[in-house]
Amino acid sequence: MDGSSRNQREKRSGARGLLEYDISLKGQTLPINPTHRPAGLVFVGMARYLLEMYVIDQIRDTCRRVANGKLVGRLRLVWRWADRLLPYLLTAGFAVGLGFALAHHEMWRDELQAWLLARDSVSPVDLLHNIRYEGHPGLWHLLLWGPAQLTANPVAMQVVHGVIASLSAFLVLRFAPFRWPTRILLCGSYFLAYEWAVVSRNYAISTLLFLLFAILHRKRWRWFLLQSAVAFLLCHTNIHSLILVLVLLPVLAIEYAVAYVGDRSDARRRLLPVMLGLLLIVLGAGTGIRQIIPPPDSGFASEWMFEWDRGRVDHTAAVMIRAYAPVSVDQPRFWNTNRYLKEIDADH
Repeated sequence: MDGSSRNQREKRSGARGLLEYDISLKGQTLPINPTHRPAGLVFVGMARYLLEMYVIDQIRDTCRRVANGKLVGRLRLVWRWADRLLPYLLTAGFAVGLGFALAHHEMWRDELQAWLLARDSVSPVDLLHNIRYEGHPGLWHLLLWGPAQLTANPVAMQVVHGVIASLSAFLVLRFAPFRWPTRILLCGSYFLAYEWAVVSRNYAISTLLFLLFAILHRKRWRWFLLQSAVAFLLCHTNIHSLILVLVLLPVLAIEYAVAYVGDRSDARRRLLPVMLGLLLIVLGAGTGIRQIIPPPDSGFASEWMFEWDRGRVDHTAAVMIRAYAPVSVDQPRFWNTNRYLKEIDADH
């Protein structure tokens, strides 16, 4: 009984000795459970070896590069390139989405009105004569005149308008002094993505030119003539932009006077381009006003009103609020609503 028990213990001890061996990994040992089979031992050992050799070493190397600043420099370089390319990529996406929306947009009467005027005018001079009843200057109509002479399809107008709206989105994405989420949300907002993008009217060109005006304003004294040329074009987009330019004109003159107080030499050096620029803006305002004055046979705003009329004043104030503070009411049918006018009506 004692001999047989001793033999069984020796056999188990020998088998255990065959199975209990260590796998060396970079100076470390991996204790092996005796219940594992040899094939499983080899697989576990190789997996741990590869893990330490390729994964853990890469993590250690990455940590060393971060500590040395090399990886940080590369990440900054990658982000710098991404920051430069992102406006172009997002603008391309904006243009694709806008093209889809334009293809499914049924053009309105006022959109086609501008196209028909451009199509049926034999020359730019004839076009300026034909728009005398429109109440707006003729820059948008002049932009349409060339494509309208090439094709009678109003889709060409949508293409022109889509290019203008996409350029506006690019200027926002490239030059706006905001973080990327804010820039993207601006380009996806109601006005920049629909009202001034899908609906082909003369407001998109105003948006593009005002963005250019703001970008040039950073270095306005160096590029004052170019900025004034943009303001000149703004005077010929629509009456709302013309009013804003009339407000900006004295502001620019005062800014010049204040900017060079105590620095007469630099002020004299920049006086000529500033004066020429201001005169260019005045010329643009004068010619723009001349275009929007209705003829005597017009049925709209045919004469000046100088007597006091409370109803007319309230109507004019409401028009200005809708034009320059277009904040709609938070409701499903928000079209042509204005929160400020609703609050005023509620107070009364």
